[in-house]
Amino acid sequence: IATYKPNIRITLKYAKEIVASRIAFTGGVPMPTLVLNQGIIKMDKDARDYLSSARGIEGLKCAAILINSNFISLTVNFFLKVTKPKLPVQTFTNKQEALNWLQGFVA
Repeated sequence: IATYKPNIRITLKYAKEIVASRIAFTGGVPMPTLVLNQGIIKMDKDARDYLSSARGIEGLKCAAILINSNFISLTVNFFLKVTKPKLPVQTFTNKQEALNWLQGFVA
């Protein structure tokens, strides 16, 4: 489970820190991930590009993103449409539905 801090602006530097922390945690082994999005207010283009790169998705098998507002839903879905993730990604408003979806990726 990954949690973004509320009202955060993600820069390229911060994106690299996020990925480095995830890789250290997973040991580079791809895992299904639940992302609790508590309100990213902005993500720089360089950060978006990095997070959708091969290095940026390292340690992820798939991602379920839990969304708590219509604005965040629009933003995340736009990001997903533009970046075309190289792994399965789905948005949810219900945590249990997200966890059920992730179970399909557990080996």
